[in-house]
Amino acid sequence: MNKSEKVKVKEWHKKYPNGKAELSWVKIDYEVFDYEIPERIIKNPEKTEGEMMNDGEIEQWFIDNLKTLPVIKEEHPELFPELYRNFCLDIEYLFSINRIGEDVVEFVFNKSNFDFGG
Repeated sequence: MNKSEKVKVKEWHKKYPNGKAELSWVKIDYEVFDYEIPERIIKNPEKTEGEMMNDGEIEQWFIDNLKTLPVIKEEHPELFPELYRNFCLDIEYLFSINRIGEDVVEFVFNKSNFDFGG
C-alpha cells in the first residue's frame, strides 16, 4: 500500500471510527480498501448493496450468517466478536433503510441466539 492509499484508509477510519456496515458501502468504500467491487455497485456507484439486494437475497444472506456465526463462535472464538459486530452493523443498516423489521434486530442483538443449541 503506497502513501496515498494509506492516507485514504486513515481518512476513511476517521470518518467512520466505529466502522461502517458492509452492506452500506458504495463504490468509493471498496476503492479505499482496494476490494473487488461487486458488479451491481459498478453499475450503480452511489447505491449500496443493501439497497439493491432483493428480499430473497437479504433472506439468504441472513440465513447464511445465522448458520456461520455459531460455528465461528465455537471453533474460532477470537474471530467472533468482530464478525458479530460487523453483522450487527449490517443489521442496523438494513433496519435503517426499512429492509428488515425490528424483530430481526432484536433477535440478532441477543448474542445467545448464536450459541449451538441455543
